[in-house]
Parts: sequence; C-alpha cells; structure tokens
Amino acid sequence: MSMNDYPLLWEARYDAPASEVIRPDRTGGAKTLVVICTYIPEDLRFTYVSKSHYSETGGQYIHNRLECLKFVLACYQHFDAGASYDLIIVDNDSPRDVANQYFKTLDIPVIQRENTYFSFGAYKAAWEHFGNDYDYFVFHEMDWNPCRHNWLRMLIDMWESDSEIGMMGNLIEFRTLTKSPQNREERVSNEFINYINPNRSLQYNLDSEYLFVDKVVLKQMDDIGWLLFGCHPKVNLSPAYNELAFQQPILEMGYKLRCFNDGKNTMFYATYNQDLPEQWNNGLENLTPFIPEQVRLFIPEFCDYFDFYDHAKHSSLVKEFL
Repeated sequence: MSMNDYPLLWEARYDAPASEVIRPDRTGGAKTLVVICTYIPEDLRFTYVSKSHYSETGGQYIHNRLECLKFVLACYQHFDAGASYDLIIVDNDSPRDVANQYFKTLDIPVIQRENTYFSFGAYKAAWEHFGNDYDYFVFHEMDWNPCRHNWLRMLIDMWESDSEIGMMGNLIEFRTLTKSPQNREERVSNEFINYINPNRSLQYNLDSEYLFVDKVVLKQMDDIGWLLFGCHPKVNLSPAYNELAFQQPILEMGYKLRCFNDGKNTMFYATYNQDLPEQWNNGLENLTPFIPEQVRLFIPEFCDYFDFYDHAKHSSLVKEFL
C-alpha cells in the first residue's frame, strides 16, 4: 500500500503499546506557546514540487519564503485565537542577511539554531528553551497559518476532552513495510521502519505541518528520548522520516494521535507563491494556496482581509476536488 492509497484517519493508536497512558488532568492549561519553524534560503526562493493525495496532478511552485512568513504573521494578527498565547520563531540558520534583518524588526523572540533535523529539531529547541513556562505548545512550519477565528480555543477544547490524545495534527499518515521492495526508495523506507521499531510493520505519524501537544506529553518524551535523525543537509536522508520517528514514543506510551482536519473544514492553511514576478510591488498579492488538498479548504474570509485573493476563481477549483 502506498501513501496515495491510505484512508483519511481521524485517530490512530498502536495495539499493545509498550506502556499505559498516564492520564493527565486536562482541565485548564493556562499558557500556550506557538512556535513557527523557519528557514529562508540564500535567494529567498524555494522550488516546491507536489503531488496531491487526492489527485495525480501536481505542479512546481516558486515559493518566496520571506514573503510567506510575513503573510503568516499577518494572519496571526487578523484571526482571533479565542485564547491567549505567546508567539516565537525558531530559525534553522537562515543564511541571508535580509532575512536576519527582518527578524530584528519583529517584536517576538527569534531563536536561531544550526540547521539540523529540520522542523522537529526546531520544535525540540523551543521545548528546551521554554518547556517550564507553558502548558500547551503549537508547533508549525512557516508555510502554515491560522485561517479561522477561535482556532486555538477549538484546539484546546478538543485536547481537554480526551486525556488519551498524545498529539494533534492536520493529517495522520502511515507507512508500512513493502514486501519485495523494487527500488531504493522502498528499500530505504523499509530500513527506516525497522530502525524505528522492528516489531511494527505499520507505523503512524502526524504531518509536521501543524501540531498541538502539552508539556505533560513532551516531558514524557524527554524522559524517553526524542527520536531525531540526521537529514539534509547533514546526511542524504529525507527529513520526512523525522515525521515518522517523532510520534513513535507517544504511541508507545499508549497515547493516540488525533487529526483536527475533517477533510472539508480546517483551522489552518498552507500558502505558497506561484509565478513569482521579477519585481515585487506588494509581495502578498502573489501568494496562492497550495493544490489541491489545501485549495479545497480555503475559506471566504481571506477574501475580505486580503484583497488579492480571487475567491470566485478558487471556488471553481474547490468543486473539482471535493
């Protein structure tokens, strides 16, 4: 079974986990830290090639990561979270001076670290700096932003309703051993699954896009040891494998993973650039949603706030992918 064949899962947990769930008291965590993981390359642009889980169509997108980060921060200002939070950036050693100068203009903390382990290394760095100071943690990559009012209140309510949730995210994935692998990708995937846990041929993970967790679970992960593996640029291993590894201690502790995306509505949204012009008059007017699974989740409220968005155009796209 390939990733394109997997069903959309609302929850996932392991049969016969290594230990029992420690049932924490989830009745009123007061302080939340939102962590944005960033990396802005030398020329600011990143070429992204994607194929949807829902369609064989895909495309190449030019992505100005600095402009995207500005859009993300604008969304945080616009959408009412429904609960208080603090916001920080953990930057994976962005090399460009213009990015570092921009960080200096912000009124939020920016932690800069060596570019290892990509997103999950940044999340761990935030935990190491602020683990004693917050009850809840929201981790996400810089391409993602809130897209509806009350988004944090909804996450907290979902979390506090079920003490067996170990982490929540936008999308639950799984990887399984391939019988008689035919290519290098399948062989490497098999080796990695066996390396994480040779007793589980089927392993679940949450996409690294947007994650919600509390300090009780993170403290237990700290005691066991976070599973982080070297990846580009340190070694020739896809950073996607850290997505698989990151949640394995949580699952073995008996917790379950929970998806907060019902496939038709979402609290968060991915934004990318397309057909980047030579001259930027206003960098935001060319931000377009990723296709197609995120396009179908786009909401009309963005049209009211960001006038560059052509809602009629994207409404036609929505019908194709629902």
